[in-house]
Amino acid sequence: MAYEKADFYAMYGVYAIDPVTRHRFANFRSPDIQGGQPITCRLHYHPVALKESMQNKAIRLKDYFIANAVPLVPADSLIIVGGAFGWLGEMLEDRIGLEACTTDLSQYVQDNKSLSADDELIESIEAAGNTHTDGGVGQFLYNKFRNAGRRSRSPERVLQEDLASPASRKRLRDALARKPTRMITEEVWQILTDTEKNVYRTAATNWGITLTHIIEGTIVDEVLP
Repeated sequence: MAYEKADFYAMYGVYAIDPVTRHRFANFRSPDIQGGQPITCRLHYHPVALKESMQNKAIRLKDYFIANAVPLVPADSLIIVGGAFGWLGEMLEDRIGLEACTTDLSQYVQDNKSLSADDELIESIEAAGNTHTDGGVGQFLYNKFRNAGRRSRSPERVLQEDLASPASRKRLRDALARKPTRMITEEVWQILTDTEKNVYRTAATNWGITLTHIIEGTIVDEVLP
């Protein structure tokens, strides 16, 4: 099972940030646009909207491994299962200097990983009844949040591999250019079938690496044979 666009949009999203009061996750309000009426523009699975959430997740993961005396280090190579566009891996790369490769079976992710995040921003502005060229609130929001870059910083490291075969595992290892040292599942373990879970357990066991899950914000280690 894989999340698709409707699933991502249902699970994630924040309202545009008020550039004056800096109130996050609230209705956008500007006194000199449209008579001072509240304007709402909901950003869904967008890198700017979710940057703070991803940063917090990366910090919690880093602290978890430190608390368990196995801290993440620059020599680590991570495989992140279900990591969508790879944002968690990017955060950990920037903070620690390690290498990360994401695998996600979602066709939505694969179809959009190399595209500009501005596309989702324009879609959100239009869903709020505005346009990004209207000279008003739509254009204001577009200018505020645009230029987030591609949805995946390194699309070649966001693969669609299920790890069920030696060839699939090799493609992930080749993308990392070295043997993985840890596997992390990101908010997908709870939706996998027992058969799918056993595939990841087997892959981690064959590689001789640990398997850690992020499940509804809670981090837990898998006990492997």
